[in-house]
Amino acid sequence: MNLQDHIGAPVVVQSTTLSPGRKSQWIAAALRYLFLGNGVMSSNCCEAGCFLSGQHNSPDLEILTLFQTNRHPHAVELASILMHPESKGTVTINPHNPSGPPLIDPQYLTAPGDADLLLTGVERIRSIVNRPALRRFGLTSEILPGSMEGGEFLRDHASTYHHPVGTCRMGSDDLSVVDPRLKVRGLNNLWVVDNSIIPAIPAAHTAATAIVIAEKAADILKKDLFRV
Repeated sequence: MNLQDHIGAPVVVQSTTLSPGRKSQWIAAALRYLFLGNGVMSSNCCEAGCFLSGQHNSPDLEILTLFQTNRHPHAVELASILMHPESKGTVTINPHNPSGPPLIDPQYLTAPGDADLLLTGVERIRSIVNRPALRRFGLTSEILPGSMEGGEFLRDHASTYHHPVGTCRMGSDDLSVVDPRLKVRGLNNLWVVDNSIIPAIPAAHTAATAIVIAEKAADILKKDLFRV
């Protein structure tokens, strides 16, 4: 009942430069990286980003800039991402196939305010894109959202940014899945060591959090299992 994730929505802007993310560019990009060690394949394609406040005093939105996109051959993509989504999803056992894959329902944008805040980020991106400092890089007309109504745009194009957490929440209460030492309640010799133990999603990418959890788990397991 505690599945949380960062959801985002893209703003795609036409450019006078062919997107390096197009498949037709891959061979040339691979050769350039192989022989020169630079070019698009030396980058993660996300060269810049920022955290900003949309409706609160602390940052509640992230903007990512991607100099490539597969949505259009001549375009760049920027993304508005919720840092503190109120919506929470579920992961449950399939009653018709208990041994099969679980039923995952993220329930994105079901909490009041999530959609409005995400669209606030889209408007901030539009403002940034129209500044002269970016227009000189060849950005022209907006492709997405374009003339789409906000709700329709989010239904068609909002998606996960791959930071799911919270389904094995750590805590001291009876409803928590693992205790403060990451051990599953009611079972022996079973620990959970990943981002599913996080009670509330961080306002940042979750890779660093996963590393910290793993480092702490290593110390815990050495003491609990090996008395080190």
